Amino acid sequence: MRDNPGNTPAKEALMKLLEGNLRFASGQSKHALRHAHQREQTLNEQSPMVAILSCSDSHVPPEVIFDQSIGDIYTIRTAGHVVDNVVIGSIEFAVELLGIQLVLVLGHQNCEAVTATVEVGDTTGHITDLIDKISRVMDDVFRMEGDIIANAIDIHIKMTVNTLRTSQPILDKLYQKGSVKIGGARYDMDSGKVVLV
Repeated sequence: MRDNPGNTPAKEALMKLLEGNLRFASGQSKHALRHAHQREQTLNEQSPMVAILSCSDSHVPPEVIFDQSIGDIYTIRTAGHVVDNVVIGSIEFAVELLGIQLVLVLGHQNCEAVTATVEVGDTTGHITDLIDKISRVMDDVFRMEGDIIANAIDIHIKMTVNTLRTSQPILDKLYQKGSVKIGGARYDMDSGKVVLV
């Protein structure tokens, strides 16, 4: 891992994210007015405090819901926060070359990719690859009580976190050593709040 004394410890990064989310949820975001300044500051280098793998849903922009600015979050987005080798490689880049110590998988309420997995069934094209990745959670979901979609979203977040924690040869070693924390959270679109999963 690159020696970067400016790296934000995982616990501090998580605290900043949750504090920013509280500002956002209460309508008191402060970073929107600082983007021009941050763009200039981060022009030649970056040292984001966190890597976030989130759904590409337009309702869930991580920088906005966590009230952060340009350069604060290294973001990877796919429909349903589905993981493949390119996503894992991007996260390895974040932790190995940028020295990021916190990786957060961010799912969200009413995820359409998860809903499609539960309700749609047969698909065509590359959407099938997406649905296949998410459908791994369905055996567990159908054994649970409560809302099927909400349960599928939470189980999918947990499964994605586990996939990253056990990814060899890089993430699993860093996670086991404790030098990288990998966790999950869910964004509630009704309240604007993020809860840890």
